[in-house]
Amino acid sequence: MSEDTSARSLADLLQFAKDYASKEVDLYDVLKIDTTTNEKDVHRAWRRQNLKYHPDKTREKFDPVIYELVGRAKDILTEPAARKAYDDARDALSKRRAERDALNQSRRKLIDELEAAENAAKLKRDSDEAKRVELERERMRMQAEAEEHEFAERQAERAERDQRRKDIDSLEEQEAALLRKLQEKKERRAAKKSAATSEAASAEASGSDAKLADAKVKAKKKSKKPSSYFFTRDPTLSYEEKVTGVLSKMREAQKLRDAAAV
Repeated sequence: MSEDTSARSLADLLQFAKDYASKEVDLYDVLKIDTTTNEKDVHRAWRRQNLKYHPDKTREKFDPVIYELVGRAKDILTEPAARKAYDDARDALSKRRAERDALNQSRRKLIDELEAAENAAKLKRDSDEAKRVELERERMRMQAEAEEHEFAERQAERAERDQRRKDIDSLEEQEAALLRKLQEKKERRAAKKSAATSEAASAEASGSDAKLADAKVKAKKKSKKPSSYFFTRDPTLSYEEKVTGVLSKMREAQKLRDAAAV
């Protein structure tokens, strides 16, 4: 195929050069040479590769695509204008690739920075949420404690009111009992005084001066007998003081009776 190269126009070679460059086909690698190889060495390299892929040698393994590529690589790299077009296109492609890589790197860096910022923001949100949950838990705990304390106070106040009511009921019962006893004693004294007065009147009517005098003395003594609960009639004392005094007297009297019984 390389024998027909002379008939191929330069325009065709230029087009092939640009096509191979755009497809990133490395013609130097096809001939196993570097980019500084001169035209003479390009021919030597082409002969080696041409023999390697020639149908007479490869026979049933012959690859016409590779064989054609080896011939075109020699045609382009031995034609200065085509080689320059190929090298320029490769350089432009390499430059664009470098720019694209730089842009991609910059974009990746920006993406990484954005992801890092998003992760930091997420961590902050998670931290803020954890703090909010902890504060809410603490608030609920304090509220529960306050409610328990308030309930305990209400229970204590209710128990205190119930106990005060019981104490008042007990005092009222004691007061009623004391008043009954005082009334009974008052009635007994009045009865005794009335009896003594009647006795004195009878003695006087009968002319018994001795009996009259004796009856008057008895009546006087009985009327002047001091009451154990005289302070209950003291208007300056409060009800509680009166009840306390009466109960104290009752306890003292009980102690005396207990001592006498022993």
